[in-house]
Amino acid sequence: RIKRPEPTSNSPIAIVDAADLKMTNTVNPEEFLRDDPRFVAALGSNTNNGNDGGATVNLRNLGEERTLVLVDGKRFTPYDYQGFVDLAMIPTALIERVEVVTGGASAVYGSDAIGGVVNFVMKKDFSGVEFDLSRSASFESDAQRDDFSITFGGNIDDGKGNIVASLAYSKQEALYQGARKYSEFSLDNMLQPGGSGTHPNGTIYTSVDIPAFGIGLDDPVQFDDSGNLTDDVKSFNFNPDNLLLTPQEKYVGTVIGTYKITDQTEFFSRLSFANNRVDTIQAPTGTFFFPYSLNIDNPFLSAQDQAILAELDAVEEGDAQNDGLVDIAFGRRLTELGTRDSLYENTTLQFVAGLRGVIFNDYDWEIFAQKGHTARAQNFINDVDYAESQQAMLAVIDPDTGDIVCEDDSGGCVPVNYFGRDTITPEMAKFIRFNLNENNRTNQLVVGGTISGPLGFTFPSANNAVQFAVGFEHREEDAQNMPDQNYANANSVGYGGSSPVDASLKVQELFAEVRVPVVEDAAFAKAIIL
Repeated sequence: RIKRPEPTSNSPIAIVDAADLKMTNTVNPEEFLRDDPRFVAALGSNTNNGNDGGATVNLRNLGEERTLVLVDGKRFTPYDYQGFVDLAMIPTALIERVEVVTGGASAVYGSDAIGGVVNFVMKKDFSGVEFDLSRSASFESDAQRDDFSITFGGNIDDGKGNIVASLAYSKQEALYQGARKYSEFSLDNMLQPGGSGTHPNGTIYTSVDIPAFGIGLDDPVQFDDSGNLTDDVKSFNFNPDNLLLTPQEKYVGTVIGTYKITDQTEFFSRLSFANNRVDTIQAPTGTFFFPYSLNIDNPFLSAQDQAILAELDAVEEGDAQNDGLVDIAFGRRLTELGTRDSLYENTTLQFVAGLRGVIFNDYDWEIFAQKGHTARAQNFINDVDYAESQQAMLAVIDPDTGDIVCEDDSGGCVPVNYFGRDTITPEMAKFIRFNLNENNRTNQLVVGGTISGPLGFTFPSANNAVQFAVGFEHREEDAQNMPDQNYANANSVGYGGSSPVDASLKVQELFAEVRVPVVEDAAFAKAIIL
């Protein structure tokens, strides 16, 4: 925060200018930064499984929550309670340069900056109109991306002020792993085609070995395509349904203004709006070897399988023996439900305003306030309800009608045939399928001020005066995670659960910095500065 007379810094600073971003046709700034060796790959368009719909940066592999993201030296509104900032919200067309600080940043900004600081410096003195339009695709003519932005601005009131605005739109198409030979198959530890034991035919482990096969406890058995149990166990190749490149659509609008109220006082402001939607797609959900109870007289089982499971029931231990049920860990890939789609949408609005200037010719000062809000919607499509999938597994024959029904017919239960390939009908799938959603809200308020300048004395052995900076910052943040009831209760087999969060923090900070040149341009030392 102290102005330095020489172009040096105590901390290493790397600068990326706008020309570098434009030459690489960067849409989200993280796409360029992740190629820098100081960064570790974080969330972005090349992340499918584990992508929560944001584009983040991770300096020195210390985590996104320890990499502070600033815009013109001010905090940008995060999109979740962990403090992650979605870089897709930052207007690439308005970036003048990116400053990356990797050492000593936590001494200035606190634990948020243990990994470092990424500061996006925006254009503030822009006159004219600039159009950017691009369309790109892979060498296979897929994964098309369209980008458009318009930036316009000019001076006002005889050059006392400047206003610049930018509007941008981007759309990225999905690219599936199955579309490329190198990613078509999941590979095992020996780099041979492998996959998941959760197979579309259904795979089971049992509490004791199955007498008919001599395995089941440590090694599984599986239903074949016709629904008969076999020890010829196959794996499921989940790669083709997963993504190499996630689809994205975003709108970004930014207005930046400055105005000189007097020769030594300037007003500055920024209004940012962004809407970013990212979808991730994974292979169909499954039962993933959750514990299930299967009745041995299930009418969907063949007579052969009923006999095999009856033998198993007779050798189970304790109260489970001969109770008409077998306890299994069941892995059935529910391909009939469709792919698991996660739909993320972040909408951010932030306003920053302040005054800065010079007093007594030598002292720089600034006061500012900023307010930001992010609304985040998450929808998870085509998972399975664990409780209802168990209810639908216990199928019996209705003695009055001869129809196959659920043993417990509450809730409109539809019995499900899990045994074999493509055995689940649309009606069955409808009963066990469910969708989840979670809405998040994040608010941020920051008020701060600084003053810096010379202390009024210089060491005889130095050329420059002792400098100081003092200031304050008041910051309030609150976040709410609001999952629906099923998501909060973790009744989802594929997506798990999410805990409701209602958190807030208030931070009051005072800081002081001093720069003391003790020796400069001496015969024995270029500079000794404290």
